[in-house]
Amino acid sequence: QLRWIRSQYAGEIRWKDQVLGGRFAELKRLGLWNDALVIVTADHGEEFFEHGEKGHKNNLHGETVHVPLLVKLPGQREARRDQRLVSLVDIVPTVLDVAGLEAPADALQGRSLLATAADDRSVLFELLAVQYYRDAAGKSFSRQARHEGVQQGNAKLLWSEAGPGPALFDLARDPGEQAPRLGATEERARLRSAFDRESARSRKIAAKHDRCGEAQLGREEIE
Repeated sequence: QLRWIRSQYAGEIRWKDQVLGGRFAELKRLGLWNDALVIVTADHGEEFFEHGEKGHKNNLHGETVHVPLLVKLPGQREARRDQRLVSLVDIVPTVLDVAGLEAPADALQGRSLLATAADDRSVLFELLAVQYYRDAAGKSFSRQARHEGVQQGNAKLLWSEAGPGPALFDLARDPGEQAPRLGATEERARLRSAFDRESARSRKIAAKHDRCGEAQLGREEIE
């Protein structure tokens, strides 16, 4: 049954590849491909019981948060694989950089993929998982759990409200995140401090935006 479920997911991915191929071919036919900036990504991955669950919104392990990020720059002729640790928050700064516009450091997270990434880059993971149910009487109710984490290099720390405690993983030795490391108190503290620092910066940036994502400007600037 699991093999059949995986085959359906693989079929969906193949269909998306086919559709994207058609879009790319049309850009080439119109003579727009060489000068185009093309970015393809996804909002989340899918878990197939690697950590006991199916789907997503269950945890922040690699099968859920490691998503495709394909970037074709204007004038790019050859493909290459970039091993840097990046995040989806890097997309907007990258688009601005390619367009020749400066990304406001105090209003955006992330960094342009055209820039050199720092070795101590911290990538945050946050998930508020809300599950909806219906009881025997037909009344709807929901349960929610917050999951958080941070990664620096090959070190990844995860914790959640429903979990037994923070779990530290060495992705170089354990890419499937199956064997949490014991001890390493200083490394745990360093990663948690990085999360708190970046999370505070995230909240500070978010406070400058309203619910529809527009920066809060003065009336004279809007007009």
